[in-house]
Amino acid sequence: MVKLGFWQLDRGNQKLALEQKLQLRADATPIAIEDWKISLNEEFTGVKLSLRVAPLTDDLKVQRVYWDNQTWQGKVGYLVFQPVRLLANDPQSDFEAVGLIELGFIPAGRDRQILPKVTELDTTQPMIGRLYRKQVNPMSQGLMPEMMEITDSLGLRIQNLSLEDLPQHLFSDRQLSLFSYVIQPMRPLLFMDDSRLTENNGLKVSEHLPHPWQPLPMQSKRHFGYAVQWFSMAAVLLGLALCFAYRQSKPSKHVEKKSRNRNHLQ
Repeated sequence: MVKLGFWQLDRGNQKLALEQKLQLRADATPIAIEDWKISLNEEFTGVKLSLRVAPLTDDLKVQRVYWDNQTWQGKVGYLVFQPVRLLANDPQSDFEAVGLIELGFIPAGRDRQILPKVTELDTTQPMIGRLYRKQVNPMSQGLMPEMMEITDSLGLRIQNLSLEDLPQHLFSDRQLSLFSYVIQPMRPLLFMDDSRLTENNGLKVSEHLPHPWQPLPMQSKRHFGYAVQWFSMAAVLLGLALCFAYRQSKPSKHVEKKSRNRNHLQ
């Protein structure tokens, strides 16, 4: 129990350092995606990027990805993603990649066989977003994909956000790979509305779905709380052991005293 308490303290200190780093990144100005350099030895969750995004229609098997069993304000549903082209801010730049942007959270319906309809990005536009990806969970890593119909398109329901395993289920071209982080928009995305061409050149802000920001599965204070629990349980167990030892020692002393009295009488 004491070892588990110190382990939780260590995990809490690690999470505290990550939380401080996330706060610094939240206060920083966005970095142009063409200027951002990725390193395999560093975690970039929370980094803010500025870029342009464009619809991706070629070589796509599915239009949207639904991450199952997500919760938001007491509701259970999906986090929905869309594969898009990631472009540099400067049109003259040759930077281009394929990645997932988060469209937002939507509650699940009563029928598990029907995925809820979500409006998808259909026009090139600038975007500011922050990066994240799921931390490795040794207990559950499988993608467990399910291809499902959504009105006039296909959706992919997954149980874990494994960016390494997704491309084979998303793309017809097996050579394509995904950007190593999901990008969560920090401003509402714009969508083309063919039925309501407005004064805004046909562009309107979507019915903005919530974007839960949970970069860490557990905060540092939870780990510190668990550490206190383990140390408390260790202290209680130690107290019980001392109490038991004390009570066990009392009869032996009493028997020893009676034996001495008997020997004295003899």
